[in-house]
Amino acid sequence: MKYPTIAKLTGLNINTVKSFCKVHPVDAADTQPGAVAFCNECDRPVVIREKRKPRQFCSDACRMKWWNGHRTEFKEIYSEYYFEPMPDTLSCTVEGLAEGAEYTVKVVPLNVWLAEGDAITAELR
Repeated sequence: MKYPTIAKLTGLNINTVKSFCKVHPVDAADTQPGAVAFCNECDRPVVIREKRKPRQFCSDACRMKWWNGHRTEFKEIYSEYYFEPMPDTLSCTVEGLAEGAEYTVKVVPLNVWLAEGDAITAELR
């Protein structure tokens, strides 16, 4: 559920809701089967099924609309591991960022078989 929706339902200030949610994060993996989550795009209820990954969207239309609206938030770069020697560092230029805004950068290494390694996350201002 989005912050404005929670604020409206509870009658609290939106900044109070944001602060509370940052201090008390909820992990989607902690939700119980049969519980209700909310669509990332439209806030409609989405039932969590047993032994399945929790759904983030109520429909394919909402999923595509959300991903199309958030394309600039995700960028993939490759190390070109097949070249010898492998570079010591990689860099990536991201354009269109707002000055003074906060961003979260998450780097997830993948091996040749697309198995994920430990992610590195950084907060940027």
